Amino acid sequence: YDVVYLFLNPRLGVTHKFNNQTTAYLSLATASREPIDDQIYDPDNPEDVPKLSRFGKTEIDPEQMIDVELGINHNVDNLWIGINAYGMFFENEIVSTGFSSDLDEEIFKNVPTSTHIGIELEASHRELIPGLALSGNLSFGRATLGDYSILHTTVDENWNSVDSTVHLSGNKMARFPDLIFNGRATYRYEFMTGSIQVQHVSEQFMDHREDDNAKLDAYTLFNAALIAKLPAHRLGQIDLELRVNNLLDLEYEPFGIVDVEYGVPYYVPAAGRRFLAGVNLNL
Repeated sequence: YDVVYLFLNPRLGVTHKFNNQTTAYLSLATASREPIDDQIYDPDNPEDVPKLSRFGKTEIDPEQMIDVELGINHNVDNLWIGINAYGMFFENEIVSTGFSSDLDEEIFKNVPTSTHIGIELEASHRELIPGLALSGNLSFGRATLGDYSILHTTVDENWNSVDSTVHLSGNKMARFPDLIFNGRATYRYEFMTGSIQVQHVSEQFMDHREDDNAKLDAYTLFNAALIAKLPAHRLGQIDLELRVNNLLDLEYEPFGIVDVEYGVPYYVPAAGRRFLAGVNLNL
């Protein structure tokens, strides 16, 4: 099969520099995106038919977006701070429904209208005290469905399929947590560098119904790294690296999907504490 897409995406931006430390900007942009190949055709299923109207299938249309952003950056000495407010307004956004098909394929569909509105904060300090650098970013917002409804299938006490229309207008979109935070502290002393990274992700729903029985809990994850840069005389430099991911051995589920036939949520657990060691030789 072949599909031709043609997009025109104009952009307009204005930047104002108040002084050498502070800059503000406003941007208005459009963007378009076509469905990826796996959303049209499953190459692992020899009996699959491309999801195109010419084959009698419901076609996934390209999505269009209008993006409005307003932000300000401030840089003084070793401190940098950035604030960005955004509003993204979609037509036909391609989203996961949060359900899996009877063939265990993730189901994607177009949402007629949807909005993503929020604020992003970013800050860094290169040397809070000698050798210590801090950085972090935070995103707080909400992704909301517009006029949208689905045909949802459940089973009754006799295991008979029961179809019902579920209206989802105004609901949160699946797998879009309201809050994401990433922070890092890095300390350098002579040939040693150590860092601690923290990531927090707020709760999120596995599908668009806002069903508390199909929800991923919030989690806070810590990772650590230690790097030693050692001279190797004629060979140059040897970097010894040790990383510990999921430092506190947290049990959490970053992903999940709902069975479309029975409405049963399935959770995908993350790996526990794990160690990675490496040696780099720089000639």
